[in-house]
Amino acid sequence: MSTIDTDGNTAALNQYQREQDSLDDQDEALRVAQQELSNDLFDGYFEGNGACADWIDEVILDDEDTASNLLDKMRAQYLKPPADLRAAYSIIIIDVCDYLAAQQKTHEDIERERYECGL
Repeated sequence: MSTIDTDGNTAALNQYQREQDSLDDQDEALRVAQQELSNDLFDGYFEGNGACADWIDEVILDDEDTASNLLDKMRAQYLKPPADLRAAYSIIIIDVCDYLAAQQKTHEDIERERYECGL
């Protein structure tokens, strides 16, 4: 193989690696933005933000498994001394917030939801 071919292959490989690194950075930035949205939804829910509460409650009430899971976790916590229903309820809300945030596939989606929820 000539030096030109090797250099061309190396340049192509380097370009490919830069593109992959850029995609990885974009994916990580989206994951960070999704986590921030989830955290803000959780805070908004417990701080009385009506739009956040409505969106989260809608998921809980529309999804029989989520509603059942909420009741099961609260029941299990109630039976343990000391009963910490607050923790059980918080865990379900965290799960729903994570689910809602993960449904947003672009930064534009995240910003739209932040706007609609007044975050």
